[in-house]
Amino acid sequence: MFISLSFYYRVCVHLYLHLHLHLPMSLHGSVYPEVLDVTFNAIGSEVATASADGTSRIYDAKTGRLKSKCEGHEGEISKVAYNYQGTRVLTAGIDKTARLWDPTNGECMQILRGHTEECIQCIFNFTPFCTK
Repeated sequence: MFISLSFYYRVCVHLYLHLHLHLPMSLHGSVYPEVLDVTFNAIGSEVATASADGTSRIYDAKTGRLKSKCEGHEGEISKVAYNYQGTRVLTAGIDKTARLWDPTNGECMQILRGHTEECIQCIFNFTPFCTK
């Protein structure tokens, strides 16, 4: 499975089946506003988008159904990332904040302030902490 963004900010999830047949699926509600970034969770069951309207939307990757909407940035979101467990989404916005979200309900868990310019990238560390 892979995701593509088209010129008109249309998000398509492509499902590859036997014989490399692909079935593009548009995510509901993602043609407008402009989608600027998109990512899968680690197991490929959800898709998160970053949009110009300051929202991040979480979709079911199989059905395209909107599961939750993360609202709170003051301006567009440039990047979106899942943590390895798929329990948190991190967004980077032009409002000089990064925000941590619960993808199940769209609740903002934490606002990371202190940037002097817009945030243009965000990523989780996928190296697990040493546990015994």
